[in-house]
Amino acid sequence: MDPIPANRPAGRLRLLTLLAPLLGVTLFGIALTLLRRELEGFRYHQVIHDLRAISATHLWLAVLLTAASYLVQTGYDFLAIRYLGRRLAYGRTALASFVGYALSNTVGHSLITGASVRYRLYTGWGLSAAEIATVVGFTGVTFWLGFLALAGAAFLPEPGAIPATLRMPPLALWVMGVLFLLAVAGYMLFSALRRRPVTFRTWELAPPGFRMAAAQIAVSALDWTVASSVLYALLPASAGVSFPHFVAVFLVANIVGMVSQVPGGLGVLDTVVVVLLAPTVPAATLLGSLVAFRVVYYLLPLLAAALLMGTHEVLRQRHRVARVGRFFGQWVPELTPNVLAFT
Repeated sequence: MDPIPANRPAGRLRLLTLLAPLLGVTLFGIALTLLRRELEGFRYHQVIHDLRAISATHLWLAVLLTAASYLVQTGYDFLAIRYLGRRLAYGRTALASFVGYALSNTVGHSLITGASVRYRLYTGWGLSAAEIATVVGFTGVTFWLGFLALAGAAFLPEPGAIPATLRMPPLALWVMGVLFLLAVAGYMLFSALRRRPVTFRTWELAPPGFRMAAAQIAVSALDWTVASSVLYALLPASAGVSFPHFVAVFLVANIVGMVSQVPGGLGVLDTVVVVLLAPTVPAATLLGSLVAFRVVYYLLPLLAAALLMGTHEVLRQRHRVARVGRFFGQWVPELTPNVLAFT
């Protein structure tokens, strides 16, 4: 038997690196094609009309639910810091979590965007690079635990609701729900029974324990529920979609959006929601709600996060800001008359 080439793992890694963007582009193209098919009978003014038809009450409710969702998301970093055994003020973990998720939710690539924000902030608060990597990994596991738990609970009661649209056998989603719940149960058992740390190369990670694992699942499942309720609040009253059914649709749309690696799942998430709800809700009406959702859940938090991060950086570098201010303070009075005269 011929020996296995030593460079085969590296070659596979390069192949995966090349295929990942291709998969994202392919999914994005499919999404645009499906969205065009669903909307070809509608006109732009219909979407604008449906967007304007969203009441102020529902818009403000969506804003409040968005604030609640990002507040719940601060629990990810709070639990991660507790897991590390470090003492850090909640205000700091909340800032790192909010800015990190506001950026990664909109831009995507959370391992780059959210992790870089956390690295910038947590290093200034005394955490090492290894501890920050643990925080990023812990929050990622927490994020997926809640998804699996909520998806399993949402897929089991009505397994035929979504597959009818996806042309999948009703049993498929039910099996997925069972597997998701088994994975969550396995994590709970592992956390409760395992005593020794898990070793991965030079890393050692201690099991979080039963109570911490339960807290991870509760925080993440609540976050997914509240996030889905933001878009649900923006649907028209005539939609006639039950909240459990909509949560299942929202979860499927988000997972496809994340796989596509398109920033914020733009176009992909929207297409999945439109396709899955099109039999009961007009596509143009859904598109108006999705536009409002993009503004409320993605754009507004991103603007708030940019202001908070900018303020933090100014305060962190206030001695340099003061030096720049003194420099301009010497020259501005002399330059102002000339600039005004030229103007």
